Amino acid sequence: MSDVRDYQVDHLLLLIGSNPVPNAVAGKLLTRPGGTITLIHSADGLYLAQRLKSWFVNAGYSDKNIGFTQVEESNATLVYERVHEVLKQRENDFGNANKAPMARVGLNYTGGTKVMSVHAYRALENWAKTHDREAIFSYLDARTLQMRFDRTPGRDAISFYVGLEVEIGIRDLLELHDWKLEKAPTAGPVLPQSAAALLTVHSNPTYARIWTEWLHNELFRNARRREVIPPPIWIYQSEEELQEKLERPASNDRWKSNTDLRKLAVSWPNLSALGETMSNELGQSGVEYLNLTAAKERGCRDEVDFCKWLSGTWLESAVLTVLQNCPQGLHLKECCMDLQPKVPHNGAGKTGFQFDVVAMRGYQLFAFSCSTESAEESGGKGRLKHKLFEAYVRAGQMCGVEACVALVCCARQETADELEDDMRYDFSPEGRIRVFGREHLEKLTQNIADWVREQSKEG
Repeated sequence: MSDVRDYQVDHLLLLIGSNPVPNAVAGKLLTRPGGTITLIHSADGLYLAQRLKSWFVNAGYSDKNIGFTQVEESNATLVYERVHEVLKQRENDFGNANKAPMARVGLNYTGGTKVMSVHAYRALENWAKTHDREAIFSYLDARTLQMRFDRTPGRDAISFYVGLEVEIGIRDLLELHDWKLEKAPTAGPVLPQSAAALLTVHSNPTYARIWTEWLHNELFRNARRREVIPPPIWIYQSEEELQEKLERPASNDRWKSNTDLRKLAVSWPNLSALGETMSNELGQSGVEYLNLTAAKERGCRDEVDFCKWLSGTWLESAVLTVLQNCPQGLHLKECCMDLQPKVPHNGAGKTGFQFDVVAMRGYQLFAFSCSTESAEESGGKGRLKHKLFEAYVRAGQMCGVEACVALVCCARQETADELEDDMRYDFSPEGRIRVFGREHLEKLTQNIADWVREQSKEG
């Protein structure tokens, strides 16, 4: 049985597109040891080609075996001529075509424009016929994760699944884009047993309501800073003044200081199974009130961080735990949360963004956006859609169209299905987007594993 390595070449012509990941995969898969790679790029693609060369060299390729050729991406004649010049130069390196070794030359046309693909293809095809050489033409299919080889004299068209043939890690993605990290991502979940218990709670609308009431009546009321309620308009109209200011808990994450939070004693939520799990994991079994300092030695940085965990970031820990518990056969690696790349912005400063939870499978990025939003309040569905859309755009920016994006939320399944349908219709007809709602939470490990298998396209 043939293998993708049977189609490796001594000299690979690699058309550079807008995302470097497919080019990196093709270069590693299709070049024989000691082979040459020519990066064919437009003027706008020079920087990306330079990043690719740097990555190849760091991966063990010889610096002198990786070259550049610039073309005008919409100029058919120039594309043909420049590719022909590259092939001609290889002959000149050996004196003439007859003295040149009978090396196999290939073109991978995954990247680049249509004009670049068509006329680079023509140039190599004609050169191969003239010199009686074998040429290999290939394309990395983002939809199926297959490397497709075209039919050539003596060879039939054939495809190979390569989703796991090349491992590209998070550091590789950052290097290929020349991005940096704001800080190291978090590799381990915080309070994983309690987070798993909260998944079960939120899969039940009644239990979820009890938890939400506890957040508002106990945690937010006691742990958030107070804000003054603006007087009603009739006060101003009557030219009267309120005798005292009215206050309420701040509506955002404006928590009290760690010093003040250490003094608080908050009652446990009226959910016996959750309370038992959480108290045991926090080392507070048998304690009458929840102490906000208890999580400080168990993954949270301080009391404010624990308040944030209770108010919603527990879901990120729950999803990370799920990924780490998925079967080994899924080949999920580098599972982590709170990944914050910094992206150069037009040469002036950097723009940062955050992935809640990510995992790598081969060269494919799986990005998860997490929200405890139920979409039952006004604007809730819009907030969920915005969060999913941002994750979709950033994942594509980082890994290309192979990237898969999921939103894990607490919305009822009808709302989750509507969100998924809207996003797929507008942006991703190939189904790289998934929304996991309330009904998915109790068996989230199984549901995510099934989705990963579906997206891997293996077999």
